[in-house]
Formats: sequence, structure tokens, C-alpha cells
Amino acid sequence: MARKSKSRKASGTPSPQPLPGGATGNGLRKILVGGVMAGITLYCLLFLMVPFGPVDQQMQRMAPPEHFLRMDFFMRLLDLDYWKFAWFGEADTFSFFAAFRIIVFAGGIAVGASVIGRLILLPFRFAERFTRYERFVFESAIGLSAISSLMLTYGLLGELNLPATRIGLRSGIAAACVAAVFILCRFFRNMGIRKTPIMPDQSKWPTYNWLLLLLAVPSLLMLLLGGILPPVEYDVTSYHVPGAKLFYETGRIGFVSHNVYTNMPFAAEMFYVCGMVLTGDWYLGTLVGKLLIAYCTVLTAIGIYAFGTRLHSSTAGMTGFLLYVSLPWVSWVSTAGLIDGVFGMYLLLAVFALYLAVKSTEFHGKFLYLAGYMAGCAAACKYTAVPFLVLPLGLAALFFAGSRRLPGGGFDVKQAVRTMGFFVLSVTLACGLWYGKNLTATGNPTYPLMYNLFGDRTGTWDATKNARWQAAHASTEYSAQQLVRDAKTVLFGSDWLAPAFIPLAVLPFLRRKQDRVLVALALYLLFYLALWWLLTHRLERFWVPLLPIVALLAGVGAGFRLQTSGFREECHPPSSLTPRPSPLVPRTTIFIALLLTFNTCYTFFPNALSVPGKYSRFGFGVEAARHDPMRVASPVILHFNANPPVGKLLLVGDAEVFDYNVPVLYNTCFDDTPFDAMFFDVNAAPPMLRSPDETRQHLHEAGVSHVIVNWSELARFRSTGNYGYTSNLVQPEVFDRLTQLGVLRQMPDIPTLPGQVVYTVCE
Repeated sequence: MARKSKSRKASGTPSPQPLPGGATGNGLRKILVGGVMAGITLYCLLFLMVPFGPVDQQMQRMAPPEHFLRMDFFMRLLDLDYWKFAWFGEADTFSFFAAFRIIVFAGGIAVGASVIGRLILLPFRFAERFTRYERFVFESAIGLSAISSLMLTYGLLGELNLPATRIGLRSGIAAACVAAVFILCRFFRNMGIRKTPIMPDQSKWPTYNWLLLLLAVPSLLMLLLGGILPPVEYDVTSYHVPGAKLFYETGRIGFVSHNVYTNMPFAAEMFYVCGMVLTGDWYLGTLVGKLLIAYCTVLTAIGIYAFGTRLHSSTAGMTGFLLYVSLPWVSWVSTAGLIDGVFGMYLLLAVFALYLAVKSTEFHGKFLYLAGYMAGCAAACKYTAVPFLVLPLGLAALFFAGSRRLPGGGFDVKQAVRTMGFFVLSVTLACGLWYGKNLTATGNPTYPLMYNLFGDRTGTWDATKNARWQAAHASTEYSAQQLVRDAKTVLFGSDWLAPAFIPLAVLPFLRRKQDRVLVALALYLLFYLALWWLLTHRLERFWVPLLPIVALLAGVGAGFRLQTSGFREECHPPSSLTPRPSPLVPRTTIFIALLLTFNTCYTFFPNALSVPGKYSRFGFGVEAARHDPMRVASPVILHFNANPPVGKLLLVGDAEVFDYNVPVLYNTCFDDTPFDAMFFDVNAAPPMLRSPDETRQHLHEAGVSHVIVNWSELARFRSTGNYGYTSNLVQPEVFDRLTQLGVLRQMPDIPTLPGQVVYTVCE
């Protein structure tokens, strides 16, 4: 017996330890398992009983007081005519060629980004420390950042619309695709002699992983089909794409006085610009860039898989992959063309790189710098990445670097300062050009933020606008009741959540002994949400970049099983105390599998549904969708696209300009409207309406032939708690007076939205 025990020790395989309590321990396990299953089931049932806001609001307007609950989605599954109309309209008009062109261009950029990222990382010798999935996702993210920086450089030089730029970009991407073919051939040739990374690759997937991937296929197809559709979301059609279109058409990236949002970090929007330059067409290029943004969601999911594999197991990583790509929030943001998913990708990879630095014995410095570069990439997309990611990551890197070297737990100040210097340099390399552009153009690197500190030398921003901006982007309600309401939204009530997402993310923390990495991730979640609640106007979309971390925790949570001492993870590699096989493991596995299947079935509906701000006519075709009245913001746009005016259109109160194929003048609600300067002497006190002849002269000089006023939008902006509107001179009586003076003439025959009026300029 002793000999057998000695042999077992020598082999490194611990003997199974009997669980204390015998039948009592087994009964405790059953109680714990049953309690968790019952809790998750109850959460899902309550989740289904909550109204789905976008559809419910539509029904309330039509037939109050009926409610559309989340569970009602399952009734829609039986209505095949509903789905046929929702996806194809009244006729099947899908154009494969147009969609194929978009996929080819976007695929070429994606392949080129991967090759560029590999070349950038080559001198740092990360390859021998990465698994194949980690290497691919980091290379792709870095390559996309490099392409974005390249577009910015061309734009600052004023060369975006030159033929040489297009030819050079096409040639570079073609060369990268050829290089990718050789890299793949070399990869398959050397598969048997791969170097061993920190954690070995899992070349053979469990069958369970293939089933999880199969469940993810519908969501991946929706990302593809939704990514190639033209945008409909307000911020995208008003700020993100119009700014990219302006840069492409003028060939230059610089200060924009009529769209304040284009003066912020615009790295993700450079995907639109890259598509426009590559295709030579602003509309087709927009769809290429939009598909690239959806592709970033897939990269994020691969990053979740790689991170989850290191933390727990490949199955945990694959579960996180499935939960993330199927989450309605992620699907909606990614297919709408919003950039929060790109921010989320860089956030996840920055945290992942920091984790690799902590776990590495001799490579931690380079991983810390990689984490800084990823954080800088996020800061190049949005200002909010600085307080939400760069600062906490920098503090973590400072603490880790200073306490790493000295024996006995001392703090090495010199090493910490040196590491922080390189960390800041990495952040600056990724985002410094964007902040430097603003510093040069406006004197404020964070324009229009921090106006009180840096001021503004362009004359377009003042204390009044700054106060209105701060009031619009901050919350004033900090009561306990408001905190409870917002917590319910984050945990349960948000329209675009999924039933299994939050319960599985909580599951890893139902243990007596907690994993320090998971605790650190949970603390970061709380830190991010605290800043979101304290410093922002609590727009739900602002916590979307945090969802990759939640999906990671949910994936790990799905891989746990119960023991008498609490939840215990099935680590990779196995822990030193391997629990004996339990009859409860198959039961929990089946329960999790059914839960994930149910989750996928539910998320199919909100992902595939067309609601306000979301367009899901997947089978309608790119060209048909371009002219679809259900998608285009206003029938006025379709009218003037079909009947081009002799001059420009002056939009008052409206900024959704993406679909206009004719020249327009517009402004966002925070910018000065061209209307004031054309129709009023703004230097007088108070401003005086110009004479008819003087007004016609200003309109003629600006090339304006029509004026379109959207009183509904003006009322929305001017309502209590909204963003406000710069001009107080835009009033109905002013247009009545201009009509009486013969300056403008109303055109009632042009189809409009309610509250929208079209005027023509009289000769």
C-alpha cells in the first residue's frame, strides 16, 4: 500500500480525497446545485416577463394599454410572413454582387491588417509567447490601428482623395493578401514543429465546443448581413459617417466648425475613410467600414475565447465567445456602425495583455507596453477611454512593475518610473496623433472637453456652449432611488440584454475561495460602472465596451461545477487537488447547455428585428436598402436625391445627412447654424433680420437653393433635459416673415415628415 502511494506521488497525480461528510456532503452538493439552477431559472422567467421597450413603445402608441413582453418574441417565430416581410420586404431584391464586393474589400483590409500587425510585432518576438488565437487577435487589432493611423496621416497631409493614395492602398492590401497566403502555407507546413508558448494550444476541440460554435453561427451571419446594410442609427448618420465622408471628399482631415463630434478622436471612423479611399466611392466605402466595425466584434469574441482558455478552459472561452456574439447589445451596436464595440475590443485586449504581463516570468515588460498600446488605441476611438481604461491600467502597471523585482515585497521606484515612462510612450504612439491634431488646430488636445483648462482659439466654442455641453453629458440625480433604478437596468432591465448573460457572470463568485484574477476583473467592472454612474449622462450604450469582460466572466461561470467546499473551477492545466468525479457534473453540464440554447433562441429575435435605430432587412439588398423608405430618415431625402436641386440644401434643426446624395449645409445642435449668419446681422444687439436683397445675396454666395426646417427636431433638442440648440433665432414667425418678404416660398408638394417644412429660395 505504501509502495502504491509512493508511486502515485512520483507520477505527480494526487490521489482522490474523500469528501467530508459522506452522504451529507453529497446532499449539500445537491442542495447547492439545485439552488443555483433554480435561481438562474427564476431570473430567466422574470427576464421574459419584462416588456421589450422598442416594440412595446410602438404598441403603446397603437393600442394602449397592451404590452409586448420579451416572451412574446417566441410567438413571432410561428409567423413566417412576419419574418419574410421583415427581412425581404414585399419582394426578394437581394443583390449578391453588391454584397460580395463589400465583403471582398472589407476582407482585404482585414487580411492586410493581420499581416501589418504581424510585421509590427515581429521585432518584439511575441510569437513564441502567444497561442495561435492570441497572436491572430493581437496582430489584427494592431494592424487595424496602424491602418487607421495611416488614414489620419494621409488626411493631415491632404492626400486622401488623390489617385496615388488609392492605388497605393490597393497595392499594399493586395501585397498583404499575397503575404497572408504564404504565411498560411508556412503555418500548415510547420504545424508539427511549433514552439511551445506559455500555455500550449489546444489543437483538438471537445465536441461541446463545436456545438457552442454551431449555436454562434446565426449570430455571426447576422453580424455579416447586418454589417453590409446602410446605417440608420442617428449618431452614425449624423456624426460618424458624415465626418468621414467630409474628410474623404475634401481629401483633408482638419478642424470642422459645423460638426463638433468630428473633432474628437476618430480612429474607428477611419475604417469608413479607408473603405472610401479603397473603393473610390463614399457610399460603398461606408458599408465596407461598417462591416469592418462588425468584424471587430468577431475579433473581440476570439479574444474572449483566448483569454477564457487561459483563465479556465477552452470550453469556458468558447462559451464566452457565444455569449458575446449573440448578445443583442453587441449585435445592435456592431451592425449599426457605432464604435463602442471597437472600444470594447481594445479594452479587452489591454486587460488581457496586462494579465499576460502579470503571469509572465521574464516577458512582463513587453506585455505591459502592449497593454499600454491597446489602451492608447481605445483612447484614439473615444475620450472616455482615458479615465475608464488608460488611468486604471496605468496605475495597475505602475504597482505591478514596482513590486515585481525586489525580494521581500519591496517597491522598486526606479523600475516603476521606467516602466511607466514606456507605458505612457506606448499610449502616446497609439493616440498621440489625434490629440496632437486637436492641440494644433484648437489649442485644446481634448476639444471640446476641458474648455475651462485649455480654452479655444478657433472662436467656435465659448463658455455658454461648454456649460450646455456639460449639462447635457452629466447626470444631476444621485439619489439612492436613482442608483437602484440604474442598477436594475444594468442587471436586468436593459432592452438589449440576454437571459443567460448576467446569471452566468455572477456564478464564478459563488465560491468560498475566490480567484484573484476574477476578483480583479470584478473590481474593474465596478470601477467602470461607478465612473459611468458618476461622470456621464448614463447612456446605456456607454457601458457596452465593458461587455467583453462580462462575457469572459460568464464563460468562466459556465465552466464551474459544485463541490462541498463551494464552486470549483476545472482549470487548465488541472489544479493540484483534482476532485473525484461527481454524478452532478453531467446534470449541470446539461443544464448549462440547455440554458445556452435557450439564450441563443431568445437573442435571435431582438438581433433580427427592425426597431427604431435598428435596420434588419438582411435580404433586401444593398442598393434596395439605400432607397428603402423604411430606412431613410425622411422622404425629403429621397425626393431631392431623385430630383437634384440647382444648389445646396440648407438644413435647419436636422443633422441626419448620410443619405443625401446632394450637397447640404448643416450643423449639430452644439454648433453655430449657418442660418443665423445668412438671415441675420448677428453683430447687432439684438441681431436684426437682414433686408430681402441682402439675404438673397448671402444665400446666392453660399449656393443655397432650398431651406429645410425640421421643427420636430428643434422641439426635441429644446425640450427639458435634452441637448439644447445653439440658435434662438430659428422661430416660426421668422420664416413667416421671410415668406411675406418674398425671400422664401414654401413647397407643400414635396413629401415630408410631420413637423418638417421645405422652402425654396425666391429669385
